[in-house]
Amino acid sequence: MEDQHRPLVLRAKILRYCNYDNHSNPYRCRYLASTQIHQVVWYTHNMPRNRAVAVVIHENKLLVMYRKNNKDGEFYVFPGGGVEQGETNEQATIREIDEEASIEIKIDRLLYELHHGNGDIHYFFLCTYVGGTPAIRIGTNEHAENIAGEEFHKPEWVDLDTIENLVLYPKEATDQLVIDLREGFSDETIIMERSLTTAQIQRVKI
Repeated sequence: MEDQHRPLVLRAKILRYCNYDNHSNPYRCRYLASTQIHQVVWYTHNMPRNRAVAVVIHENKLLVMYRKNNKDGEFYVFPGGGVEQGETNEQATIREIDEEASIEIKIDRLLYELHHGNGDIHYFFLCTYVGGTPAIRIGTNEHAENIAGEEFHKPEWVDLDTIENLVLYPKEATDQLVIDLREGFSDETIIMERSLTTAQIQRVKI
């Protein structure tokens, strides 16, 4: 590789890395794109990354993001993404759903928190559907990846009674949602803690 092309190739690799990582935010990616590639692993795995997630239930269906790529095959995730600088978790949830699904929602309350051992926290908000038809918004990273064929993203509604059989990540939230749909939602926020080998669930008052 010629030296004059190395910075551009390095930048492209880092941006692809950030786009693949569903937890990354654009501020972190812009920083990474100006650094050396060996710093990507340190920065990504040592800095806490908060993620805002929407649990949108409408007419006995759940809004999910269908994903497909060569590495992991087909799977689903709860729609959401990284909390950007200056945003609240609630604001990030609304923005992410607008970008990933082009629908309008209203935040009801904080349903779950998933705490990772490295300091990452995923905030799951129970949301009310207001309007719109699920579709990737043009101009987003997801739209660009769909066009490039690197990954495929598609927001869609799935029946609540099929959730238990879906490959829906993160599994901790999926398992708890199945329980809550069957037994009723608690008035308490459910805190889930993920370690390398276990996921411990505790109930705490809001």
